[in-house]
Amino acid sequence: MGCRGWTSAVLVLGMVGFGTGVSAVANPQDEIRAKASWWDRTAKSIVPAGTHRVRSDADPRQASAIAAQVDALWSAVAQALGPLRIRALAPRDLLVFATREDLDDTMRSQLAIDATGPVFAFRSPLGIGIALSEEDAPAPMLERGLAAAVVAEYLRSTCGADLPPAIEIGLADLVSRGSVGGNRGSGGIGDAGLCRVRTAASGTSARTPRELLEIDASAWRTKAAADRAGVLQEQASSLVRFLAGQPRSAEAAAFLRYLHGVSAGMTHDTSFASAFGVVSDEDWAVLGRRWREHLMAERANPDETTRERLAFLGEGLRALDGEGVVAASFAQLARDLGDRSFAGPSPWRPGFSVVEARCASVFTPTLPCDTESESNRKGKSGGAATASFTLVPGVKASQGASGTPPEITTTGVRQRLRLSWHRTRADPEAPWVWSIETMD
Repeated sequence: MGCRGWTSAVLVLGMVGFGTGVSAVANPQDEIRAKASWWDRTAKSIVPAGTHRVRSDADPRQASAIAAQVDALWSAVAQALGPLRIRALAPRDLLVFATREDLDDTMRSQLAIDATGPVFAFRSPLGIGIALSEEDAPAPMLERGLAAAVVAEYLRSTCGADLPPAIEIGLADLVSRGSVGGNRGSGGIGDAGLCRVRTAASGTSARTPRELLEIDASAWRTKAAADRAGVLQEQASSLVRFLAGQPRSAEAAAFLRYLHGVSAGMTHDTSFASAFGVVSDEDWAVLGRRWREHLMAERANPDETTRERLAFLGEGLRALDGEGVVAASFAQLARDLGDRSFAGPSPWRPGFSVVEARCASVFTPTLPCDTESESNRKGKSGGAATASFTLVPGVKASQGASGTPPEITTTGVRQRLRLSWHRTRADPEAPWVWSIETMD
């Protein structure tokens, strides 16, 4: 059992992905089982491929590439966690849909599951798997979502239903932010999430580690549905970052022992007590104080902060476009979003905190401490470059050609990024979808 870094569990996988850290669950009360056309069309196209059976109506090359990427992620997660003993020997399904409409309809009609996004892990009486559609979905969201989905599915296959939701959700979120789409970071949290969990720790919504870990799956779904601010899932993410510790640390070793204990058949309570030495009420109190010290001292990851703010701006541009509003400058964009009290993006980390236009800091690319070194950010005039976003106007529509949305670039930060736009299908009426690219 190695003490590897959690971020090694995520590979740079291209433009497919996932949207939630929690598996969707079939509703046993729902008896909708009507045949769906997608199910019929793909009945003879089920192909065994590595870790999953692939069922798809997408381009065969696309489906094959996605399957290979899921295999790579599965292997990386297994290596980072030990690996754990596989409990569930039933086949795992990878359902690749050409359209989002077919994904929503088929999951509902065949598996009685409400799709939680364009990509998600699922479990039902028929088995477990991953469903996804790339249609009209931002690539960074899909990349992160795919990583979170594989973690959720891997934990379900190795630990069954014995892990608390807080552990599943927190670990999936940690891994999904590790190294995706060129973001070779440390799995650090962005400023929005860190601020949310710190505020909660000082207010009436504070929860102890014991309280979080005692919430079962049913209660978690109820609480999360009522938690529009995303506090509950931010607390889970923060707790796992604390418990998992740094690579090759004593905390990381204890966290791995805990997961391996549950995978081997120990209960969560027994394995947690054995791995972390938490038995008495005083032990839990000490753990709670240490977690609070950790979250108050933790620093937001600058690159993650920049990316979450670019995603916020991308969703903001899409919302304004829906109103027929086009910002001519970044200052105007900031005013337009501020006037509307815009908050987003929900696709970035679904169920977690969002970035809000009422906070003036979201209109700068990153944290004040993350500006480039003095020698690197001197302009020709010798002055220091200021960390900022710049709006680059899009191409105006002309006869026979549609226009493109404005791009946004960063300056004065260590890693220069660009919010760009593309379409996921050839239809000229298809919506533009944002992505985040490195410029260096």
